[in-house]
Amino acid sequence: MDMMKPIIAISCSFDEKQFRMNDTYTGAVERAGGIPVIVPYIADEDVPGVLNMVDGLLLSGGMDVDPKHYNDEAHPKTEATTPERDRVEFALFEEACRLNMPIFGICRGIQMINVALGGSLIQDIPDAVGTVHTKVDHPVTVEEGNYLYEIAGKSFISNSSHHQSIKEPGKGLTPIAWTEDGIIEAVKHERDDLFGVQWHPERMECEVSDGLFKRFVAFAKAYKDAKG
Repeated sequence: MDMMKPIIAISCSFDEKQFRMNDTYTGAVERAGGIPVIVPYIADEDVPGVLNMVDGLLLSGGMDVDPKHYNDEAHPKTEATTPERDRVEFALFEEACRLNMPIFGICRGIQMINVALGGSLIQDIPDAVGTVHTKVDHPVTVEEGNYLYEIAGKSFISNSSHHQSIKEPGKGLTPIAWTEDGIIEAVKHERDDLFGVQWHPERMECEVSDGLFKRFVAFAKAYKDAKG
């Protein structure tokens, strides 16, 4: 193992007695120059020790965040939630923030970041907006003057595999990209190394996806170097 490379902790799902995560996440991290490690549902007291061994936190996609965490009742279309995943990801996020560790959220991950920072979610986009964001590609418009504009320009085509999205942004988060129907597709934070996107860049081999992962891994490398 190249000890000069930053180590990236990636959250995962649990299904049928197995921890699961698409290999596209690990592949994207490796192509960007990082070493991926998968974090199962560890105990809260073990989170600090685990994060002390890594240099970045990637919150991956998955099932819905329980709406109780943003003081809402479950919508009929809200998919099965996983209390243990919510628990460990909140703990990972809190500790990573305490350490000022780089954090990148994808799909569910951006939603988890938003909820952890006090924001809320649209629980079902088709019901709330009248459009479908599952298994489609669509254009995304990017505001000028941020990391995504530097990578993608003013617009690009993204994939889409979600029925929920950010409603009210959490503390320190600013939306920077939207679909034509107004759904938030990306956010920046007061900290440059904390950011998230609603689509799945790990499934797209393109300059935008490569740029996002290289940016994240570069932040993780700087974090690693600063630790000494």
